[in-house]
Amino acid sequence: NLVSKLFNVPLLNVTTSFVAEQQAVDDSYRGTGENEFRRFPDNKLTEERKFLPAVTTSLALASGIGLMETVALIFGSGTLMDFIGIPVDSPVRIPAEQFLTFRAYGAPPIIVALAAQGAFRGLMDTKTPLYAIGVGNLVNAILDAIFVFPLGLGVRGAALATVTSEYVKAIMKI
Repeated sequence: NLVSKLFNVPLLNVTTSFVAEQQAVDDSYRGTGENEFRRFPDNKLTEERKFLPAVTTSLALASGIGLMETVALIFGSGTLMDFIGIPVDSPVRIPAEQFLTFRAYGAPPIIVALAAQGAFRGLMDTKTPLYAIGVGNLVNAILDAIFVFPLGLGVRGAALATVTSEYVKAIMKI
């Protein structure tokens, strides 16, 4: 989580700023925080979606950073354990490395979800990310209870539940 936060906070804030700036310069933006609807001459409402380069760029950058972070965490888990001070002969070392290795696969959705959250903030929509986080956390709690206890997956089950919940959050935000 600490490694992810190094990239997430700046990416989240920059995305929010750029999306808000693009909205501010868009003459047709009405500031509702929702998808825009336009009335056509036949008096029918149609949803109008906008293309915002800041969102696309931010999501692409987040995907790349997330993949690099995954590789770094998988191959550097031992070094990270050494850095935090967990000795090689510690009984916690093997489960900690297992958790970190499995948890590393959740890095891309964490960073993509936070970039998407920045985009939602820039669009003045803070409800959608809140709902996605709530659902994702609920999924995590339910899967933890299933994977760790009845299925007996232990640390791997906890990591799998967490990674699954991160993908749920990212998909809901995209």
